[in-house]
Amino acid sequence: MCEPTPSATAAVVDYADLPSLDAALRGVDTLVFIGSDGRSNRVLAHHHNILRAARRAGVHRIVLLSSQDADTESPFCYAPVYADTEQDLRESCAEPVVIRAGLYAEFFGRWVLDAARSGELALPTAAAVVPIGRTDVAHALAAAAVTAARLVAATEDASPQAWLLAVAQPSCPRCQVG
Repeated sequence: MCEPTPSATAAVVDYADLPSLDAALRGVDTLVFIGSDGRSNRVLAHHHNILRAARRAGVHRIVLLSSQDADTESPFCYAPVYADTEQDLRESCAEPVVIRAGLYAEFFGRWVLDAARSGELALPTAAAVVPIGRTDVAHALAAAAVTAARLVAATEDASPQAWLLAVAQPSCPRCQVG
């Protein structure tokens, strides 16, 4: 049997402001968590703050937008941050969902122009690059927020299935997000 159509509420909070995080997450069942930006140590602190607040609030499902290159051994500055965040997430809620997105396709235009000038294409990751549009990421996050989801292993090919490494599995046919 399908659940009623979920409702969504947006909250803008300062990831460093613990009381505002607690207030924003009070009564929340599902959190779509998009990390902050900045120096990696600051980002990691923000991630821990969010996950601790979610744990205190009893958030059941957390959908994390992670990095394709979430690996403690990667030279990419955010890779260890997201590897640590994913581990913390697994300990933070009953239903953790990780969506590992590749680099946003929108960045490639700038990088190609830079490469044309310099003669070198340098990408900020050690992993194979699988570009994905921001809209596709948003759709995947929304689908994962309203359906049961599972983590899928990374693939080496450039097929659409490799673009997002978490595939939402609907709990029933009538609950599919289109």
